[in-house]
Amino acid sequence: MTRSVLVLAAQGVASYDAERARELVGGTSYSSTLLKIERSSGAFRVFWQTLQTLQQADNDIVYLEGTGMRVGIPLLLASLRRGRRLIYVVSSGDAVDRYFRNKYGVLAGLIAGIYERWLYRRSSGFIGWTPYLVGRAIRMGAPTGLTIEGQVPSEMFPATPGDRADIRNRLGVANEDILVGVTGSLNWSKRQAYSYGLELVEAASRVRRTDISYVIVGGGTGRAKLVERARERGVNVRFIDRVPRAELSTIMSSLDLAVIAQTPDEVGLLRLTTKLPEYLAVGTPVVMPAVPGAFDYMPPGPESPVFILPALHPGRGEFWVALAKQFDKLDKDDLAKRRSTALIAAERFSSGNPSLKLQTLFDILPDTAGTNDR
Repeated sequence: MTRSVLVLAAQGVASYDAERARELVGGTSYSSTLLKIERSSGAFRVFWQTLQTLQQADNDIVYLEGTGMRVGIPLLLASLRRGRRLIYVVSSGDAVDRYFRNKYGVLAGLIAGIYERWLYRRSSGFIGWTPYLVGRAIRMGAPTGLTIEGQVPSEMFPATPGDRADIRNRLGVANEDILVGVTGSLNWSKRQAYSYGLELVEAASRVRRTDISYVIVGGGTGRAKLVERARERGVNVRFIDRVPRAELSTIMSSLDLAVIAQTPDEVGLLRLTTKLPEYLAVGTPVVMPAVPGAFDYMPPGPESPVFILPALHPGRGEFWVALAKQFDKLDKDDLAKRRSTALIAAERFSSGNPSLKLQTLFDILPDTAGTNDR
């Protein structure tokens, strides 16, 4: 008899979390059902929908992708009620307590830490997007764990020279110029006075050369602030709003260099942004801080697709200066050579079958839950 998995995506049915979960679980021999959680629904509605589903579900395993509380807390409550009859595993790409502390303050971080520990302790296993997160989860009480990094989406592939030329023409970028860019959600953090993309604007204002063009792709609460900051700094940064992934792939491939920013704390140091394998898959070299993943996942050497900067906060002047110095040293021919090594490095994220790893974990889970009563 085929065993079944109930899939919960904390960020909603239309999110990357849901896409990742569908692909991973769908590649196993287990039948799966994705709970249709709408992110636009209110927190209480999602909470109640999840709790009711878990109370009635007879699936063999529950797979939670992400750690959002409005889905995770109902899972915990159902686990407390059903005890050993509920088997669940958690997959996450972030240090939750530190994320809440950064965004909402110390008290929120402490509360999130308590929640996160209980979520892992009552689970039957943890799936981390990096091995560092797996070790952290085990320290917090997870009974076992495995690593499945962010995979390269099937629609992410190098653009043709003609498509890249079209994007550059649309942006008004000369063929001989170096195009540097950022893609992602531009959400402003009042606490940190930072949004993804700020480092690009500030570094651009400190660059001495004139043959570099800049583009920021994405939307969010920080976009207007970035536009204003670019105006204040007198920097000509092109802005493109959110675009479908197929078009985003072409834009990413048209860049000569992409900027990845991560904070020098547990959130940034332990995670591996999904943007890294995506940029590599389209043949675009990147510059990023010295997080462990930059060393462990990238080939070293003079033609490495990754330029590594000191692990400094991307919202601080020291990082902007270091980034500007790197921009001033760029060579277009050198960047072209690094494109080929980027494609080679991307194979690490697209080779093998991560679903087989997940299948192995599912197969060893006991018929009754509660493998970890610590």
